[in-house]
Amino acid sequence: MPIKTQQIPKIDTQATAGLAGTPGSLAYMAAEIDNHFMSPQQLYGFTANTMARKALTPIVVTGGNGVFGTELILHNGSVIEAGSATKYFDCNQMYVVAVGTVNLVTILEFFTFDTGTPKAAAAVAATNKITDGTNTVADNDKVFFATIASNTGIDVNTVYYVVNRAAGDFEVSLTRGGAAVDITGADGAVTYTSLGASDANGYATTLQPLATEAMVSAATLNSDSFVTPMQMERHTCNKRMSCRAIAAGGTNAISFFLGLHTYPS
Repeated sequence: MPIKTQQIPKIDTQATAGLAGTPGSLAYMAAEIDNHFMSPQQLYGFTANTMARKALTPIVVTGGNGVFGTELILHNGSVIEAGSATKYFDCNQMYVVAVGTVNLVTILEFFTFDTGTPKAAAAVAATNKITDGTNTVADNDKVFFATIASNTGIDVNTVYYVVNRAAGDFEVSLTRGGAAVDITGADGAVTYTSLGASDANGYATTLQPLATEAMVSAATLNSDSFVTPMQMERHTCNKRMSCRAIAAGGTNAISFFLGLHTYPS
């Protein structure tokens, strides 16, 4: 008597959907794990206002005493894999080469974010104002400058907070609600991008997602460096990345290099 057979359905109907890029499927998650652990690691330092592969100058981020220090833009969205929107990166390790103070617990937060088209404006040294005619920013918004033609006192590596906003102009501060930055040098054109409103702890409530956090507490500086593992989700290479730090018991400057994985979608 012939045996009647029937096709047994897959236990997980999403098992193969990941091959088409469906998040949450088994195949998708397996591919993500493989990308994270098996892709070659590349080391990045800091040069020319952004991270750079094999740059020998470390990234330096300073944590405030019980408050977050200045937020530094590490990646301007163009260097890693030439700023590709279809390739991805994640940070998996931080190589600390120096700390300002040993035995001082310091937490670093890393943000990645998308940005829109920068808005044209002018920086005026005499008044410390950024004038753009019809600005749409508000006090406590986070902003950064994409380009600065001639002014000094402000730079493209720093995330600022809007203060003293008025019709057609505003000032910027290194801290939320803090003193305005002294803009110097020749007046000139700038372009800026807003990250939107920030809460009392300085987190942007729209464009910046939750931070990837790492902790440093060096007991000794006898070794050349030590490695702090990181668990960062993947991001497209055209995103910007920033970092800020907070220390317990004093200010602390952390000098480090980043180990990145890059891989196609």
